[in-house]
Amino acid sequence: MEIFRVSFAANLEEKLYRIIPIIVGTFPPLSELDPFLKTAIESTKCLKFGQRCFWEMIRFAMPDKTPVRA
Repeated sequence: MEIFRVSFAANLEEKLYRIIPIIVGTFPPLSELDPFLKTAIESTKCLKFGQRCFWEMIRFAMPDKTPVRA
């Protein structure tokens, strides 16, 4: 969990949103979550597995490919 916290904090500082939370099954209310996890969920777009157009939303949320320079 600590590596997730460090990575997420670095992404927030750099304004990079590379985390796409996917909710599978039931999810507790935000008031019952760890404060860090609550911040992570509130600051990004969360997807729920099985929702309509789930795979299209995943593709849309993913960053664009950048060309690899050799």
